[in-house]
Amino acid sequence: MKAFQAILTCAFLYGCATYDTESQAELDGAWLIEYISGRPVIDYSPAFIEFDNMDKVSGNASCNAFTGTYVLDGSSMSISNVAITRKMCPDALMEQEQRFVEALGEITRTESIQGMLELKNASGQTVRKASPTN
Repeated sequence: MKAFQAILTCAFLYGCATYDTESQAELDGAWLIEYISGRPVIDYSPAFIEFDNMDKVSGNASCNAFTGTYVLDGSSMSISNVAITRKMCPDALMEQEQRFVEALGEITRTESIQGMLELKNASGQTVRKASPTN
């Protein structure tokens, strides 16, 4: 019984842990954007970011689709070569998209906290927070 409690305690503590996103497998897939630069996204916003194992990043910036490349080295990350479509959307989505695009260039580090992906800038501030779509 004590062994079971110890295993359960370890599982609980691991589930609540904060750790750097150090493996490609932890990052791969689509992530639904929930916060951009400390502000929640608009309800039902289509904003998401997807990382693949070929160093490609893509998604929806709130209104327009984007694509680019990324480099992951331990918990360090950089995103570059970003291309984005240019259609018009309601003002609120366009403002949110502007924050999304600006935050892409600020990302220098990844961290996983309780199943959420946090993309941080050089000062350690979270510029993007996302949850897995699957």
